[in-house]
Amino acid sequence: MRAKIVVIGILVALVLSFIMVEVGGAHASGQAMSNNKTNSSVRGYTSHGSIRINSNADFTSANGVVSGSGTQSDPYIISGWDIDAQGAGNAIYIGNTTSYFVVENCYLHNASWQSWPYSAGAGIMLYNVTYGKIVNNTAYKNERGIFLYSSSGNIISNNTPSDNYQGVSLYSSSNNTILNNVALGNSYGILLYYSSNNNTILNNNASNNNEGIYIWASNNSIILNNTASNNNYDGIYLYVSISNILENNTLVGDDISIWGGSEHYITNEIYTNNTVNGKPVYFWKNMNSGKIPTGAGEVILANCTNVLIENQDLSNGSNIDIAYSTNITVRNNNCSNNGAGIYLWKTGNSTIYNNTLLNSDYGIILYYYSDNNTISNNSINSNHYDGIYLWASNNNTISNNVISNNTDYGIYLTSGTYHNLIYYNFFYYNHGSGDAFDPSHVEAHDDSSNNYWNSTTGMGNYWHDWANNNDTNDQNHDGIVDWPYPINGSAGAKDYYPLKNKSLSNVLSHPLNLQAVAGVGFVNLTWEPPAYGTNTVTQYKIYRNNTLIATVPASQLYYNDTSVSNGVTYTYSVTAVNSVGESEKSNEVSATPGSEVPELQAFWLPLIALLLILGILRNRERKHN
Repeated sequence: MRAKIVVIGILVALVLSFIMVEVGGAHASGQAMSNNKTNSSVRGYTSHGSIRINSNADFTSANGVVSGSGTQSDPYIISGWDIDAQGAGNAIYIGNTTSYFVVENCYLHNASWQSWPYSAGAGIMLYNVTYGKIVNNTAYKNERGIFLYSSSGNIISNNTPSDNYQGVSLYSSSNNTILNNVALGNSYGILLYYSSNNNTILNNNASNNNEGIYIWASNNSIILNNTASNNNYDGIYLYVSISNILENNTLVGDDISIWGGSEHYITNEIYTNNTVNGKPVYFWKNMNSGKIPTGAGEVILANCTNVLIENQDLSNGSNIDIAYSTNITVRNNNCSNNGAGIYLWKTGNSTIYNNTLLNSDYGIILYYYSDNNTISNNSINSNHYDGIYLWASNNNTISNNVISNNTDYGIYLTSGTYHNLIYYNFFYYNHGSGDAFDPSHVEAHDDSSNNYWNSTTGMGNYWHDWANNNDTNDQNHDGIVDWPYPINGSAGAKDYYPLKNKSLSNVLSHPLNLQAVAGVGFVNLTWEPPAYGTNTVTQYKIYRNNTLIATVPASQLYYNDTSVSNGVTYTYSVTAVNSVGESEKSNEVSATPGSEVPELQAFWLPLIALLLILGILRNRERKHN
């Protein structure tokens, strides 16, 4: 991934240097012409009527051309004009051309939409055009400041579109470069609409009424080193657009919005070093094994695996969003005043532990088949709705969290949410509950079935209002309240083993990240320690096909199973054990020994073949002698 970013950076730098040389040359040529013909840089613009060029033959002096022959080294120059369109369709229209030309140093204003697409109300409009350069123009109070339709291979640089409906807009146009423009006070600063493979670089988009940069159904573009500030809505907005690269953009007083559902935004390759209000935003796609640097303003992952997010301080709308990913570790982060502190969408086999989640709408959301995750050892307090919210997400383990003072429920499970295991959590003052139990202020809600509010070893959760209900609610002194705790919701769920005591310092979570590698006649297992309770582990137990096959000491985080048959598929899990008891099982993995040829054999086979050949040649030599 880093190598790819470096390559992109080098390519972009080369493109930029080329563009600067080309634009600089054209600008110098035009400036020299200006000084010779109209001296516009000294005396200002010269009034001119609207210009319409609809073929190479229309590049004439009557149409504002002041020099040039239309070649790459000597482009047509249109320069120095003040064109008041007076409500006409365009101030300058250029269509159906292949000659090289430059439009520079013009003041273009008051164009209004008349008809689509040829009279779209543009200060400058290019239709079916290549080899054009639009440089250092001011477009003011038009429908569209600078507008490209079905045009490719053009450069738009150093212009100032202001107070237009659209500052710079492309429709069905590709392979153009929008460079170093200042779009001020438009409804949209820069708009790509059905326009792919364009470069938008080093532009400043400020105080626009809607978005700074708006990308609609446009793919494979580079959005690099732009600044968007104080726009009314989003700095950068993507809709149904894929495979775009956003890098090194700075948004002040704005946000980056990627809208249209996760199915759309996950396919954008959005790299690092975007900043929002002075903090970096990390958007990653297809990242395999890595760590998000500390100090992010927001973290969004998509289609990633084996990524670590830790030690981030995220607040005021900057949270952690993860979609279509697996094996993500989110730990030791502080998230406050967000929509959701941590949000998972279709993300599984991940671990969320030791985070602090405060004063957001929701602490943690697992949404839409976010399965087989572990949520443990988090502090989830004072959120405006639910502490933990699960929607259609299954087989998750929620344990050893402190969940308190959330306005609605501590944990809320919607219908269609199954087989979640919830135990050893500490519930205080959620849903308006107090020190004594009140059936109208139960602390959790479950609308589904087959969720378990206690562990398989018979330990539930600590409910402060239930544990303190009276002094005789644990008559056999086993640490379990004698009556089940009722859970609100249509499932009719209960915690059958609610805890009487608060202290669970020796509680274990399950081992993490179990992996299996199969070879001929063996399966090698490796795992990581539990998220909490690690210092109390005495041993690990290894299960094959749900049957205990071995026990190893706490210092050993591997096991090599050699009592296997080649071609047979086995399923493994591991548990941790301490003085309290045995943890829940780890994630399950499957392996089929004998299905892979070890590298050693792959090495020896050609060597053996070579030795045989040498032996044959030697025998022939002996017979010959």
